[in-house]
Amino acid sequence: MKKALLLFALTAFFIMGLQGLGTAQVCTPDGAYTQPGIWPDSIQDFDTAYQCLPYTQILTVIVPVDTFAQGVDLWIDSIVVTGIGGLPPGMTYACEPPSCGFPGGSTGCVLISGTSMTTGIYTIVAYVTTYVTMKTFPWLAISQSDTIMDY
Repeated sequence: MKKALLLFALTAFFIMGLQGLGTAQVCTPDGAYTQPGIWPDSIQDFDTAYQCLPYTQILTVIVPVDTFAQGVDLWIDSIVVTGIGGLPPGMTYACEPPSCGFPGGSTGCVLISGTSMTTGIYTIVAYVTTYVTMKTFPWLAISQSDTIMDY
């Protein structure tokens, strides 16, 4: 019985270890950024991509714990990237965390990568949904969809 239990424990430990191998981190946020926002911002813009060459751009996402909007104090539950559009053919995106949901007070990143075979100027659009609660009425949850067209 003890041998069977030991064998079961070792097998479970081995399987859990293998599952961890499949969850490699997509990107690492740039520690140079410390203020809430998406970095690089629209003023700094993306690195230039060149036709037929591999490309990577890491966006660092820093979500504040709270904010003040339209005269109301709000707690930020999370901001979720629901999609990124306008990427040239051959480019994709992935988030860290993989859900593309960034809790209030957290830092994460979005990796844009690939190899484009086309040339042109592309307007990158991020679709996000923000989930907040009012500080004065914490039971009142609010969500707001938004489109970020700064890139």
